[in-house]
Amino acid sequence: MPDSSPQAHPADNAPVRAPFCGLDALSTELPPRCALMRAIYIMSHMMMRVIDRVAQPAGMTGARWLLLVVVRDAEEPLTISQIADRLMISPQNVSRMVSSLEAEGLVTRDTTGPGRTVRVSLTETGIQRVSTCDAAADECGDRMTESLTDEDIARTTEVLERMIRSTARIESEFEHQTPRTPPTQEPSR
Repeated sequence: MPDSSPQAHPADNAPVRAPFCGLDALSTELPPRCALMRAIYIMSHMMMRVIDRVAQPAGMTGARWLLLVVVRDAEEPLTISQIADRLMISPQNVSRMVSSLEAEGLVTRDTTGPGRTVRVSLTETGIQRVSTCDAAADECGDRMTESLTDEDIARTTEVLERMIRSTARIESEFEHQTPRTPPTQEPSR
C-alpha cells in the first residue's frame, strides 16, 4: 500500500521572501556604519510599502493616512508648517495633500486666524476614514516587532532618535550653507 502521508518538499522549508525587498543586500558584508545605513534605508522603504497596503482599502495612500493621523493626534488644529515638520516633508507637499483631502471632505481648513495662517482639522468623515486603518496598522506593527523584546524596542528607539537628531543637525547645516555655483564649462574648440 503506497504511503499517502504528505511529503515535505524542499521549497516548503524555504524562507518566505517578499518581492523586491532588498533582503539579498543584507547578506553583503559591509562596514558596520554602512550596514546600519543600508538596513535603515531598506526598512524605511519596506515600511512605506506596507503602510500603503494598509491604507489602500480605505482609498488612501500611506502618506495621506499618516497626515490624517498627525492631524487627528494633535491637541489643536495644526498649521501646514507644523504638519510638514511632523511628517518631515515640504510644506508644498502638505498643502497639496490637504487640498486633496479637503476636496474629499476629510479635512477642513480654518483661515480665520491672523495673517495667512491655515489651520487643518479632521472632519467626522476624516476621523472615520483614518480609524479604518488603525487596527490593520497596529497589527502590522505588532508583526514587524514580534521577534523583539521590550528592551530591544526601547534600545532601538533610543538609538534611532539619536540618529534622527544628528541627521537634523546635518540638514540644518546644509540649509545654512551658501549655495555653490556649479563650475563653468569651458567652451569646446
